Amino acid sequence: MLITERLYVPDDVDAGVLFGVNRENLILLRTLYPKLRLVAGDNVLKILGEASQIDDFVKVLDHLSAHIRRYNSLNEDAIRRIATLPIGYADGYIRALSGKAHIEILGKTAP
Repeated sequence: MLITERLYVPDDVDAGVLFGVNRENLILLRTLYPKLRLVAGDNVLKILGEASQIDDFVKVLDHLSAHIRRYNSLNEDAIRRIATLPIGYADGYIRALSGKAHIEILGKTAP
């Protein structure tokens, strides 16, 4: 396993909104992505982990930034809705369960 580092700078959104008051959004993202190491500076997020996981996470950050641009806010429900699990048939997901299965994330059921 090769550890990669990437810096994410939210271009046109307030990093304070993205990271949350007292970094609460960042804490939730750390919980949802436990294999990544997330270190926040003033307006920069350092992401450490496997390259493919970082790529998936950056896509989520881009979607979260788009949400902030549209609504000028970000809450836990929006983060949970946007941060999806990258899983597919190659990961062992059974085709017969398509559209029928649910997953539990931190005690809450998600489709």
